[in-house]
Amino acid sequence: MKRFLAIMAVLTLVMTACGSAGRVGVTAPAATVAPASLTGPVVVSAPAATDKAPEDLVFRFMNQIDGVPFYQRVNVGIVAAGEDLGIGDVKMTGPAGVDSTLQVGTVETWITQGFDVIAVSSTDPSAMMPTINKAVDDGIVVVSWDVDAPDSARSIYVAYWDAIEGPRVLWDTFMELLGDTRGEYAFMTTALTSTTHAGWLKAMEDYQLEAFPEMTLIATDSAGGDQTIGNEKAKAIIQANPDIVGLVSVDAGGTVGIAQATEELDLVGKVVTTGLSTPSQMVQFVESGTVPKFVLWDPAETGYLTTAIAFELVNGRDLVDGQKLGVARGVTRSIPIREIAGKPGSYEAIQGPALVFDINNINDFGF
Repeated sequence: MKRFLAIMAVLTLVMTACGSAGRVGVTAPAATVAPASLTGPVVVSAPAATDKAPEDLVFRFMNQIDGVPFYQRVNVGIVAAGEDLGIGDVKMTGPAGVDSTLQVGTVETWITQGFDVIAVSSTDPSAMMPTINKAVDDGIVVVSWDVDAPDSARSIYVAYWDAIEGPRVLWDTFMELLGDTRGEYAFMTTALTSTTHAGWLKAMEDYQLEAFPEMTLIATDSAGGDQTIGNEKAKAIIQANPDIVGLVSVDAGGTVGIAQATEELDLVGKVVTTGLSTPSQMVQFVESGTVPKFVLWDPAETGYLTTAIAFELVNGRDLVDGQKLGVARGVTRSIPIREIAGKPGSYEAIQGPALVFDINNINDFGF
């Protein structure tokens, strides 16, 4: 217990909040690296606090495709936050390919083992929902990240960006690359069962219908995080639709694949591609001019923030809108926490704005 209190004293400051109507007073110390600042009304109520010291806690993260660059970068943040918060055992894993059955089976095992925190990116949120609910019923803190399971009993979803404004940044990047060209386009996603990605695609299509009615969506397909699959499916879409002017991908591997497809079909400059991916995967396409611009955020921040939020919850501390939380070692941000549109009682924390990568900054990032 002495060690626990020492860690808490080093990592945090004591937080207090106004006791006015609609606000909560918190007297427990905040265990985020940057002290949480409770300035807004409570959004997410924490479960009962654990009686374990940080070094005795076990956190497990489930990704969708283990080993790909995107999730490797997420893990950098998870490991850093685990070290900074003194968490004894924090690890991430996932299936080798998109496999919701294996995801569910692994999380079921974690429930049996009685882990303290489970953070899930669900390939198929509907399939994962009963397992998440079972974990919560067993007293495990469950948060979702990357792809949400909004109808489950998980405490909160850690979102990369605003679900409307973020996709608009990606769409505007696509339109900038198209210039004056207008016509047919297609989307590439990770899995057609991903409700989060489907929401991003819908946000872009809604924006397109409102602001760019001369554009027409003709196809949506999935790459499963695999650039080879993305390449093959992009070629099929392009060859079946010779008037297509571009493709946009919200799958990191798919963004690589659609770029490769235009190169191999000798259509660079004729069919525009962009999407979400990592600088290390896209640098060759940016430098060659195949994809002058693409969009993402720092996935390490996602890992760090998700760990910090879960640590707050497992220690019995409520979350509020605008709370200051760590997103990287020594870096804090005021995090919007709000109810998800159309999902009463379901909440999300917004990591931050999107980053646009181009030739001027592509080599400035270590991931």
